Amino acid sequence: MTKKELEEQLMKMPELEEGTKYTQVPTNDGNNHPGIILDTMKEKEQEEKIDYLIAIQSELKAPKNQFNSFGKYKYRSAEDILEAVKPLLKKYGCYLTITETTQEIAGYLVLNSKVSISDGETNMSVEAQAGINPERKGMDIAQSFGSSSSYAKKYALGNLFLLDDTKDADSNKVNEPIAKANPVMTTDIYNAMLEAINIGKGNIVYEKMNNYKMTTKQSEKLSEMITNTRIKLQQK
Repeated sequence: MTKKELEEQLMKMPELEEGTKYTQVPTNDGNNHPGIILDTMKEKEQEEKIDYLIAIQSELKAPKNQFNSFGKYKYRSAEDILEAVKPLLKKYGCYLTITETTQEIAGYLVLNSKVSISDGETNMSVEAQAGINPERKGMDIAQSFGSSSSYAKKYALGNLFLLDDTKDADSNKVNEPIAKANPVMTTDIYNAMLEAINIGKGNIVYEKMNNYKMTTKQSEKLSEMITNTRIKLQQK
């Protein structure tokens, strides 16, 4: 390619963003011509900006220091994760923020926990939700809210830092149960839930929905029916 052809090719290229670096490229005639963009400072900066999160995900160790005496298994709490990550946040010059909001979905109160990590320039966030049951046995409204907050916050933190929730390798409980995946929603169970909603058992169906894996369409249909049923009851 001649110098003239190379210059014509350059004229057809879009304007570069600020911070772009040209690289001299040798051609067949032995001369160097500014013709091809090999890399940009912006791309390098983007790679460097996510390095801190990758490093924290790789180095973070959050052992399961809590013990459930009823189920006989160990688990980690949101507080365990926060305590474990603090030294790494300081090491890499980052900080965490946690914000919580509530909203009503299908007549039920849901808490949303958003965990964000930032180095002052970039920000990455993960969210998790948990239902709030003010009628939960043995809990007042404040305790129910706190329980839902801890649950949502724990899973948001776990997803952000890629923490698995399986059995610890160093667990001293040989028979420690491993959490099983929820079963897939079958047609029979789905139809039974629809019938239950029609006879005024929407509250029970709502509690059972989290026990099954279902399609988005199934979830939306059940939630819609529960909401409509509640509206009809209120109008009577």
